[in-house]
Amino acid sequence: MGRHGGSHAKERAAKPAKAFAKAPAGAPARKQPKPPAKKTVWQLIRTGLSMGLFGIVLALMIVAVIIPKVTGATPLTVLTSSMEPGLPPGTLLIVEPVDTNTIQIGDVVTYQIESGQPAVVTHRVTAVASSTTGERTFTFKGDNNDAEDPPVIAEQIQGRLWYSIPVVGYASTIINGPYRAVIIPVVAGAMLLYAAVSITIGLVAASKKRRANTRRADASLAAVISDAPGARDTPGARDSSGAPDSAVASEPA
Repeated sequence: MGRHGGSHAKERAAKPAKAFAKAPAGAPARKQPKPPAKKTVWQLIRTGLSMGLFGIVLALMIVAVIIPKVTGATPLTVLTSSMEPGLPPGTLLIVEPVDTNTIQIGDVVTYQIESGQPAVVTHRVTAVASSTTGERTFTFKGDNNDAEDPPVIAEQIQGRLWYSIPVVGYASTIINGPYRAVIIPVVAGAMLLYAAVSITIGLVAASKKRRANTRRADASLAAVISDAPGARDTPGARDSSGAPDSAVASEPA
């Protein structure tokens, strides 16, 4: 029997859990995730120049090689100054097939110097005439020449100027010259290699960026969890008597 005539238990109220635990003195501060590295000005300039150069080369290949091949036009290079200032030496001419009945004064036309021979001239039409038999003849003159060319018949006409590109004619002469079989595959291979390297670099950079973003997200999530209320509570906290907070103590009988 106890002093109060029996044994009974008193339930001790549990201590409220601590919301936050103070970090021990001298504990190192948690490292903050580093912001993503930004490209330097030089990297941006280099990337822009590289992409611009690739775009220019690709555009020139299209207008100087692909379009003429697809449309049946002929690329020619201006070698003399007879058509200056509009068509100086080195200009690439793209000459398209033409119906001679549609040729008018002022057109720039390419014709054979001698019928059936490969040598050609590209000059401006200054006169169109018809013979008694109905055959049309054309008179040409270079914009920078003083004298007109001898009359030309329809069979000598090779085509009419479609468009021109300054300076590129020299490159076209090399590409379409005796080394064409070697130059075109080399240029095409170099462009494909450049494209492959650029794509690979882009994929690697994108992969690194994704991994960096994942690490930053994981670090941020860990920081949020560690700072959440109750995350740092001491489990199984005991009171001054050494008994767990939730334990039931009995008075001696």
